[in-house]
Amino acid sequence: MRRRIIIALIAVLVAAVPAQAAAVDPLANFYNQQLHWKKCTEHLECATFKVPLDYQNPSGRTITITAARNKAAGKARGSLVINPGGPGGSGVDYIEIATDVVTPALHREFDLVSFDPRGLRRSTPLDCFNDDQIDAFLEVDQTPDNAAEERALVASAQALISACQRSDKELMQHVSTIEVARDMDILRALLGEPRLRFLGKSWGTALGQAYAALFPLRTGLFVLDGAVDIRISMSQASFDQAQAFEIAADRFIGWCLQQGRCVLGRTEVAARSRLIGFIAKLDSQPLPTRNRKRPLTEEQAWTAVIGPMYVAQGGWDWLNIALTTAIEDRNGSELQAINDWFVERSARGRYADNGNTLIYAVNCLDRAGAVSLARAKQQRADWAERLPLMGRLMAWGDEACASWPYRSQESLRSLRIRSVPPMLVIGTTYDPATPMKWARAVQKQIPKSVLLERMGDGHTAYTVNSPCIDKTVDAYLLSRNLAAPALPVNGKRCD
Repeated sequence: MRRRIIIALIAVLVAAVPAQAAAVDPLANFYNQQLHWKKCTEHLECATFKVPLDYQNPSGRTITITAARNKAAGKARGSLVINPGGPGGSGVDYIEIATDVVTPALHREFDLVSFDPRGLRRSTPLDCFNDDQIDAFLEVDQTPDNAAEERALVASAQALISACQRSDKELMQHVSTIEVARDMDILRALLGEPRLRFLGKSWGTALGQAYAALFPLRTGLFVLDGAVDIRISMSQASFDQAQAFEIAADRFIGWCLQQGRCVLGRTEVAARSRLIGFIAKLDSQPLPTRNRKRPLTEEQAWTAVIGPMYVAQGGWDWLNIALTTAIEDRNGSELQAINDWFVERSARGRYADNGNTLIYAVNCLDRAGAVSLARAKQQRADWAERLPLMGRLMAWGDEACASWPYRSQESLRSLRIRSVPPMLVIGTTYDPATPMKWARAVQKQIPKSVLLERMGDGHTAYTVNSPCIDKTVDAYLLSRNLAAPALPVNGKRCD
């Protein structure tokens, strides 16, 4: 009898264990951490927290995320989490100067919070290349004209893959947008926010969409500024950007001609031809610069043309001066300076962080459908004919991902947003990096969302010299009624 009782008791205990274990949240320890804020810069407090490397194996390896807080100028009524884009942009750097990020009205009410996403700099980094190697990688010709240049382009992609695998093969597989969104939900919990209030720019809008799809009941008021359409293929995204940059370049040329003396010529046709010819010649004859060991290359020149399109007329002035110096004086120093500004390279050859390589890891994990070398060669001719300035350049843009050995465990393109508070989606008419058509598409994909358009040039809209945009965004984010926030009429346009 005693033996039977013991056996029966053991049976009961064994049966109870799985039920109990099933009730334990495997992520509970991550959500129950404490943030210990410490002053880390003149304006910021920083804190770190742990997240699973692989959310499908939360008991495995952990990595560290560094967050930063720029405290509210007044009595804070909560946190506003911000992402500057990228992918791979440093949120810590971005929120250092509050007035560059939000209006004073918004900063009076909220602590500004951001973070370096997994793989970047202050968080557990995916350090694939040193500074000299980044130099070499970024200077590989992205518009190959012959077999040797094609081989060099393919070899550079393979070198990046191999270097990242040597650096941290595991982390390389887990820097996707969806995983960053899951990290952001842990941050939300550690901030003590029942719902996330979020301002995302550029790639930050993809992050925001991923978060809202994964955590609809924890989603608060979201601004998606410079919206990215996460549902399209990488190849389609590249073509859309090529079209948008073509328009932006045309608008720069038109502006240049209006200045009275444009070094590119007197007509749009002549200006286009001279710009293309000038840059193409650099392939075989790089221009001298202040650094004798580092002449201006074709790839640097293209980057120098693209970069100012992000900031529109302020950048156009700089580009016009740089082109004049290069063409008339045969001095590539100013164009190289624009290139270095855009890729965040200091005069001493130091890069701000590893964002120039991390961007490939994130994009290649996120978006399937990268074209092969053969397909890139086929579309090059088509794109170059349709888009003479940017088609040839952008046709090869996603070739690196064709041989990328990993894909995200969760599909970004398959996500759907349902049952969230109304969102504010913003696009800029002539945005070259996130075309206006993407903002229109995203707004249609999110129930109850509203589209706001900044009529102008450059990338993103909030705090970009449009009082109308700023007031509209502020009114929305300052709303206390989650179900009925202060939203503009759908399709509202601002100068």
